[in-house]
Amino acid sequence: MPDATVHHPATARVSPAAAKTGRGVWAGCFLLAAAAACAFGSSSSETPEIGRLPANGFEAGVPPGAESGGRESDGGRGERDRPLAGGGRGAEPLIGVVLPLTGDWADLGRAIREGIDVAIGAWNEGAAGDNAFMARVAYEDSGSDPEQAVAALRRLESLGVVAVAGPLREEVFGEVQRMGARFGLPVISPTVSGEFPGGSGVHTIYGLEERERIPAAALAAWAVVELGLTRAGILAPVGPGMDAAADAFQDAFTQAGGQVLARERFQASDSTYSDPIGRIGRAGVDLVFAPAPTTALVLRTAPQLFYFGLHDVVVLGNQPWGDPTVLRRLGDFASDYRVVGLWMDQSSSSTEWERFRHAYENAYDKPLRVGMPPALGYDVARLILESLAQARYPDRAGISRVLAEGTEMHGATGQIVLEPDRASVSRDPQVRMILDGALTEPDPGQILAWLREVRAAPPPLAPRDTVLNNQAGS
Repeated sequence: MPDATVHHPATARVSPAAAKTGRGVWAGCFLLAAAAACAFGSSSSETPEIGRLPANGFEAGVPPGAESGGRESDGGRGERDRPLAGGGRGAEPLIGVVLPLTGDWADLGRAIREGIDVAIGAWNEGAAGDNAFMARVAYEDSGSDPEQAVAALRRLESLGVVAVAGPLREEVFGEVQRMGARFGLPVISPTVSGEFPGGSGVHTIYGLEERERIPAAALAAWAVVELGLTRAGILAPVGPGMDAAADAFQDAFTQAGGQVLARERFQASDSTYSDPIGRIGRAGVDLVFAPAPTTALVLRTAPQLFYFGLHDVVVLGNQPWGDPTVLRRLGDFASDYRVVGLWMDQSSSSTEWERFRHAYENAYDKPLRVGMPPALGYDVARLILESLAQARYPDRAGISRVLAEGTEMHGATGQIVLEPDRASVSRDPQVRMILDGALTEPDPGQILAWLREVRAAPPPLAPRDTVLNNQAGS
C-alpha cells in the first residue's frame, strides 16, 4: 500500500484510525437553520472526538497501538492497512481544507473531514495504478468563527494550495469570492446553500432549494406525461426547501397540462394533519405531492394520508420518502405504489453511495448512520481530485478552467453536474416507485391498475396503531 499519510502545516500524520480516539455525538440537523440539513435525516451517529486543535493546522492524537506509518493494532485481531489521507512523494498537489474542527460546529466539521479523508485515501491508494498523482491535504481549523475561517483561507492561499474545500458558512463567502478572484483560487463548499454569482471560482455542492426544485419538477412532468393524471394536490409542511419544492412541482405540473386543485401547508408539530389532508381529498384530486424535509416526518405523514382519506390517489414524495429507514419501517399499505423524485439513491446496490458507505465503514470500523455530512466531504474532495485529473496542468489555473467550463461526476450524493459559469451544482433527478419496501423503476401501467383497483374497492381502514406508533416514535 502506498504511503498515504496526511500532510498539513503542522506536519502531523493523521488517519481515520487515529481520529477514533474518542466519541462524540452528531445531531441529525446539521449546520443549524443556515444549511437546513434536517432535510437529510433525523437519526444520530458518532463522530470522532479530536483533541483541542491549534488555530494554524492541527495535530490529532494517536490512539494506543497506532503507529506513525499509518497502521493500527486491531484489538488483538492483527494489524491491517487503513486508507489514509495525503501523500508522501514527488511534487504532489496540495489541497486546502477549512472546517470548524473546534467550537459550536465541530461535530459537523469533523464528520465532513471523515469523508474528505476517505476520498483522499482512496485516491492515493490508486495513485500506483489509474491515478496519475498523489494528493496532500492541509487542514485549517476555522474554530466555528467566520473571521477565523477567512484567516484560515488566507493561510492556505499563502501555502500554495491548488484548491480549497470549505468553508461551511454563507456569511464568509463575500470575502471568499474576492480572494478567489484575486488569487485565482478555486474554492468549493460542501454546505453553503445560498445563491451567489458564478465566474469567481467559488462553488458549492449543496444548493438546498435547487436540490428540492429539480426532482419535484421532474416528478410533476413524469406524472402528467407517463400517468396521464392531471388533477393534483400539494401537501407541504413548513420547513427548509419545502416551499421551493411545492412551487417547482406546481409550475412544472401546470406547464405539462395539469391543474393543482388544492395546496395546503401545515406545521410538522401539529398533532394530526387531518384538516389539510381532508381539504385536499375533497378537491377531487388524482394524485398528491407530499414532500417532507426529514424521514421522521414521512413516517408520520404517510399513514395519515391513507387514514384521513387519500388512500385512493397516487402519492408522490421527495428524497426522504426513498430513505432506507422509511423503506424499512413504513408499512406496505402506506408505501406501495408511491412514486418519489430523488437526487440520490441510497438503497440500490452498485451506486457511488454504496461504494462510499463501504469505504467509510472499512476506514472507521463503524456504521455510517447519518451519512450526508461525510458524503458531502467525500464529494467535495473527489470533485477537486477529478478536476485536477482533467486539467492539463494540476495547478490553480488548470482546475479553475475545468470548473469554469463545466464538469460532471458520479458522486455519493448523486450525479453532480456543474454547468459552465455556475456557482452551484445541480443533480440529475431520478423517478422511482416504492414496492415491497424497495425502490424500483416506475411502471405506469402497474400504478394505474393499482389506482383503479383501490377506487373500485370499499374504503379501507388503516391500522390506527401504525399512525399512533409513528407519531410517538418521531
